[in-house]
Amino acid sequence: VTNNISFTQRIVDFFSEIFHAIGKFLHLLPSPEMPSVEEFRAMPESERNQNLETLAEYDASAAWQYLKEAAYKDEAQVIDAHELSHIVGNALFLERGFEGIRVCDPTFAFGCLHGVTEKFLQTGGPEKVSEAVQICEEIFPEDAHIQQYASCVHGLGHGLLTGHALDLYTALNSCDRAPQNARTHCYDGVFMEFSFSASPAQYP
Repeated sequence: VTNNISFTQRIVDFFSEIFHAIGKFLHLLPSPEMPSVEEFRAMPESERNQNLETLAEYDASAAWQYLKEAAYKDEAQVIDAHELSHIVGNALFLERGFEGIRVCDPTFAFGCLHGVTEKFLQTGGPEKVSEAVQICEEIFPEDAHIQQYASCVHGLGHGLLTGHALDLYTALNSCDRAPQNARTHCYDGVFMEFSFSASPAQYP
C-alpha cells in the first residue's frame, strides 16, 4: 500500500509542477480589475460567480483571500459563500493540482476543500475515488486532522454527483469505491450537492 501511495504522490507532484508553470504564465497577463467588496456583496449571484471565477482563473489564492474579505462585514457573514468557495477550490486544483487544497481552510463550511476534491473527480472520473481518498489521508492524516480529512473526502461526493449528471443512486454507489471508514463522508457530499443542484422533479 505504501508503494502505491508513494507512486500516487509522485504523479500528483508531477502534475502540480505543470499547474504551477501554467499559473506563472497566466500571471504575465494583466490582473483582472475586481469590484470593491461592497460592490461584490450587492451583485446578483450570477455576477458574483462570474467575477470570482475571473479572479480565480488568474490567481486562485488571491481569489480565496478576496472572497473571505468580501463575505464578512463587522465580523458577521453577509453573503452565502459556500458555493462561491467551491469555485475557488476548483480553480486551485486547476492551478496547483491536489496540493492546492493546502491553501484552503475551514471557512464557509470547508467549501474550498470540497471544490478541490470535486474538480479532481470531475477530471479523473469515479474510478479515482480510492486514489483520492489516499491523497486526502496523505495530506490530512485522519488521526491529526479529522475535520480536514472528512471535508476532503466529502468533496468527492460533490464531484461524483455532478460527474454522474445528478444521478443520486449512481453517485452513492460510486462512493462505495472508497474504504469503509470514508464512505459516510462521501455520502454526505453527494446529498449536499443534490440538495443544491437537483430540481424537485429529480427527487426520489
